This record gives sequence, C-alpha cells and structure tokens, in this order.
Amino acid sequence: MTAASTTTTSASPGFATTVPRHLLVCVDVHDESGCALAHGLVQTAAALALALGARITVFSVVPPLTTPAVPPSGAASPAYKSLLQAAVLQSEGWRRIIASLTERVQKSGVKVESRVLEADGRPADLIVAAAADVGADVVVLASHSRRGLAHALLGSVAERTAAQSLVPVLIVPRAALG
Repeated sequence: MTAASTTTTSASPGFATTVPRHLLVCVDVHDESGCALAHGLVQTAAALALALGARITVFSVVPPLTTPAVPPSGAASPAYKSLLQAAVLQSEGWRRIIASLTERVQKSGVKVESRVLEADGRPADLIVAAAADVGADVVVLASHSRRGLAHALLGSVAERTAAQSLVPVLIVPRAALG
C-alpha cells in the first residue's frame, strides 16, 4: 500500500489501521450470471467506497479479438464475415456493460474510472497486475461459489487472487449480492 493513497489512523495504542482510498473492483461480464454478480458487486463496492471516501476502478478482462494472420480460404465468405462481426459485437457489448456499471457508480457520488483489458492469461495474475498498475489499496471481487467438481476443475479466481495479491482482497459471497 502506498502512503499517498491511504490514511493511517490509530484505533488503540499500538494498533494502526489503514483506510483504503482506491478499490479495484473486478467484474466478469461474459455471461448473464457474471453480469448479475457484477451489478451487485459494483453496488456493494460503491457503498463501501462512499463510506470510506475512496475511489473505484471497475476492471474486467475480455478475450482479445484475434483473427488469423493469413485469412483462411473462403475468408471473404459471408459466414466468416458474420463470425468476425459477431466477435466484434460481443466485445463491444462487454465494453458497454462496463460503461454502464461505471455510470452507476458515478451517480452514487463516488469517483470512478474503468479499465477493460484485452488479454489471454490467468485471471488472478491479470487482476494482481492491474491492482499494482492502478495503485489499488484493496481488490474487491465476487465469489462464484462453485462447489465440488466445478470448483476442482475451474478453481477459484478469488482464492488465487487472494493468495497472490500484495494488497488485501475483499471477496464478497454470491449470496450477499442478491
């Protein structure tokens, strides 16, 4: 945590607490379930930021739009063009959702910005790097609450982020987000 972005207060003799001033709120908007969680998470983070006098960066990772270096035979075909157009529209849709989330936070009176990263890679690694890049004091993300085989196969981005992060990670349970 940087001294410029936090305030240290003395709660009792010998015990100091650090008040976060910048929250990195990580959202996944790739499907309906993720969008529902994102809306709840952003509302929760905005209330916390308002109480703390903190600012927010809404952060999401989207897969990069890639096309073959050499177009496949038939690249001029309507089917290929349609697939490319669908990929572009999907990426633009994700960006619109992030913009909508950011506008919601702004309306609550919290200073907010957004970052959309087009990248492949492990989400936890990308989140930890983004926290360092923006100078966040706390990473806020939702738990998808996967259990059993789904958790074993997919793992938990929240758990990996918490294990790797150099700043505190606030994991909000799915049940708390509606």
